[in-house]
Amino acid sequence: MAQHLRTESDPRGAGARAEGGVRPLINAAEAAHRAARSHAGDLDRARREAAGVGQAGAASTALRAGRDGAASPVARDGRGRRAVTILSVLIGCALAAAVLFVGGRALVAVLLDDGATGGGAAAGASAGEAAAPDGVARFDAGEEIADGSSTYLIISDGDGYAFARRQGTEDAAVAALFEIPGTPVGFALHDGVLYIVSNSADGCLVQSYLYGDGSLPGDFYEGSGNVVDLALDGSDLVLTMADGRDYTLALPDAGA
Repeated sequence: MAQHLRTESDPRGAGARAEGGVRPLINAAEAAHRAARSHAGDLDRARREAAGVGQAGAASTALRAGRDGAASPVARDGRGRRAVTILSVLIGCALAAAVLFVGGRALVAVLLDDGATGGGAAAGASAGEAAAPDGVARFDAGEEIADGSSTYLIISDGDGYAFARRQGTEDAAVAALFEIPGTPVGFALHDGVLYIVSNSADGCLVQSYLYGDGSLPGDFYEGSGNVVDLALDGSDLVLTMADGRDYTLALPDAGA
């Protein structure tokens, strides 16, 4: 009896193997689907891994950039010290300039003040000497007239009299300036000029004198009679005569 042979492609044979525990064949469509899913999962996993690697690389790059770009504590400390040194030098220069400026101005002010004060004092002294008050000194009363640092008086000189000057204090030496003819009555000071009045056998004499080295007196007025007293009335020299009469002499002002 003839036997019927089955090939593995026989559907029934395939079903028999399935029933007998043999794994059935996977058809092509299902295999394709599985492969596609496998490839999609692998692709997704690869993408995730690639993204992780990129983030790690970016973090590493940022870390390296931070290490390279940021200065080390030593470098920052060195720059800080240099900045403090430069600032200290600038402040010191500014203070030195301020001290020199203020000190220079103070020195100039002191020098100018001394010069102005000295000049003012000298001008005051000159003005004081030139503006000595008018006055009269009588010989029989021993009176004197001070004109600035000079004091004028009449002294006995041998057998006669002299008009004299004392420079400085009362203890200073007295120097005779010129001889007075006759007997002195006294003298007056008006506007810096001295007028010396004296009597003689020929009458009275008024001499005018302005002190200066080598200066000599001049005859201002000559008259008859004797003068017993003198006085100043403004710019007039009033002579009181022995007979009681008064003679008035107008005295010139300085610069007239």
